[in-house]
Amino acid sequence: MTRNKPIALGPDEWLLPVYDEALWSTKIASKGARTPTNPYAVLALLVAPSLIYPVLGAWHRCHGFRWGARGPVPYLPTLDGAAYIRRQHPAEYRALGWVRGWLPPSAVVLEATGEPYSFHGRVSTFTGRPTVLGWGNQESLWRDWSWKTITERTEAIARIYNATRKRDIMPLLRAYGVEYVYVGTLERKRYSAEGLDAFAGSFPLVYRGRGVLIYRVPGEAPPA
Repeated sequence: MTRNKPIALGPDEWLLPVYDEALWSTKIASKGARTPTNPYAVLALLVAPSLIYPVLGAWHRCHGFRWGARGPVPYLPTLDGAAYIRRQHPAEYRALGWVRGWLPPSAVVLEATGEPYSFHGRVSTFTGRPTVLGWGNQESLWRDWSWKTITERTEAIARIYNATRKRDIMPLLRAYGVEYVYVGTLERKRYSAEGLDAFAGSFPLVYRGRGVLIYRVPGEAPPA
């Protein structure tokens, strides 16, 4: 079992051993053994309450299926994991669509790294393109419990975005194989405006949207 597997189990998963016991009792009954109660009734009593959580739990976690925690406009539930980006971050949604449609699947796109279970890592998550670092704590669970490489990559990303002389960070970009640099809402919140503006004078601009810019690293092939 992995380190975070126990916390990933929901209420329904913890009831599985109970279901197994009820099914075992059902098998005994089918063979003619005497049981104190009807095993099918026991199974129904166990299963019925567990059906409440998926409905009411989803309603609560999704704030009544409204745009915001107390927003007035409802929306239809969907299995599309990117639907909330289209509603809450339309400019980012269009930029991510451009990345999916125009950049090669193997293109390394630099983006901001930050807190887990947040909007950070949205480029690699919703486009499938590799990046230098997504959620550091998750990477540490699977690859580096010492956090050495996580810290190194976090500092490297900050240096690339904050540098005002971009020629100084070209060796870092080459070392990590970065081909494109994504500058969106999260990058503007985390890194210096001077460093972000410096990309305009050094890197070719390949995408411009409302609040989102994507630059190509000099020397890399332009998008097809």
